[in-house]
Amino acid sequence: VPSPKRWGLQAGVELMSADLRWLDAAAVRAYLAQDVQFHERASWNPSARTAAGLKLGPKDGGRALRFQLGYYAGRSPFGQFHRKSDHRGDVSLAFEL
Repeated sequence: VPSPKRWGLQAGVELMSADLRWLDAAAVRAYLAQDVQFHERASWNPSARTAAGLKLGPKDGGRALRFQLGYYAGRSPFGQFHRKSDHRGDVSLAFEL
C-alpha cells in the first residue's frame, strides 16, 4: 500500500549556451539541466535527473525541437515501489510549442 506521506521538495537548474552558429536559418544551443527531488514517502532520500542535449529553433525564440540524453538515479516514482532504488538512462525528442 502506498504511503500517505505526501510532502516533498524540488529544485532544478538549466544552463543554456549561446547560439552555436551551426545553421544560418535556425539557432542551435547546447544545454545541461539538473533536477533534484526529496520526498517524505522515500525518507527524504534524493532522486535526481540530469539531461544534456541540443535545442534547435528560430533565432527569435518561440517553438523549438530538443534532442537530449538523460539519466535518472533515485527512488522509483511508482506507488508501492517508492522505496526501491532506480537507475535508468533515456534518449528523448521533445517539441516546445
